[in-house]
Amino acid sequence: MDRERVTEPVSDHEFGTMKIPPLTEDAAAGACPPDDSWASAPITERPPGACIAAVVTPPDRATLLALAGIGAGETHTLEHDATIVGRDEMSTLVIDDPSVSRHHARITREADGAHWIEDLASTNGTFVNGRRIQRALLSTGDRVQIGRDSVFRFALVDEREEALQRQLYDAARRDALTALANRRCLFDQLRAEIWHARRERRRLAFLAMDVDHFKSVNDRFGHLAGDQVLRAIALTGARTLRGGDLFARYGGEELAVIARDAGRVEATTLAERLRWAISEMRVEVGSGAIAVTVSIGLAVLAECEDADEGMALFARADACLYAAKRAGRNRVCAIAP
Repeated sequence: MDRERVTEPVSDHEFGTMKIPPLTEDAAAGACPPDDSWASAPITERPPGACIAAVVTPPDRATLLALAGIGAGETHTLEHDATIVGRDEMSTLVIDDPSVSRHHARITREADGAHWIEDLASTNGTFVNGRRIQRALLSTGDRVQIGRDSVFRFALVDEREEALQRQLYDAARRDALTALANRRCLFDQLRAEIWHARRERRRLAFLAMDVDHFKSVNDRFGHLAGDQVLRAIALTGARTLRGGDLFARYGGEELAVIARDAGRVEATTLAERLRWAISEMRVEVGSGAIAVTVSIGLAVLAECEDADEGMALFARADACLYAAKRAGRNRVCAIAP
């Protein structure tokens, strides 16, 4: 026997203690109900029929996210109608890579918002998704290779996505405690600076620095006090060093400086100024204050002939650092043992 089809309106049917209200014309049309009877509902419940507006921000800026090569992880926003990519310092987007031509490629934004990339007769070519091109239209997700090693992801993004990409990159290259450059950033930058100095025939110096008797600070005042000391050194260094210098923390109490356009005399003067400024610090802890000193070893690129110049420069400065510590600490040493 066929069961009779239920034809009673669903609005008259009760499920437990809840009664489903009849469907109104407004609700059927997708409109929010005009009453605010749901205002007293528990905050863990969604108000019946409440509308939630979607936040949609259209992508309005073009970016290149570095996937490989120098500066991997960094986001470059294409802010101009024409962006010149190349090794030349006057390029809009500078890539310090010997396989990149001085003026390698141009990315143009058309009136309709489309972005085109054009190779500027480069030596090692411009590639989009693995194919060498002369001129090509770019779409979100395209892989753009400049020279042999520099690979980027092109994308149209909104302001929030761009900001997030920059925050992630900064977090990956910054020391969380001091906000100085971290070990990865230090050695990436050192390689780039050495290549730049050799190509442009400029001077370069490296300072290796260690906080004297730092373990005794932690043992006597606690690790939180030690953290305060490191943060104070970071702030003092930021005020003391030159604008183009990179200050980094690459170990517990081990810090370093990459000094552009500095020979032995300039680097020694800079190191002494930094050593003196730190010795004058007083870090307030509880009812007292902590005073610390640092030992610094320095080396200049002109003294390094090793094939791996980055590690040779670091090793020479590190040897000078330990010579300074053996000589009594709180001093600068520029002569490798």
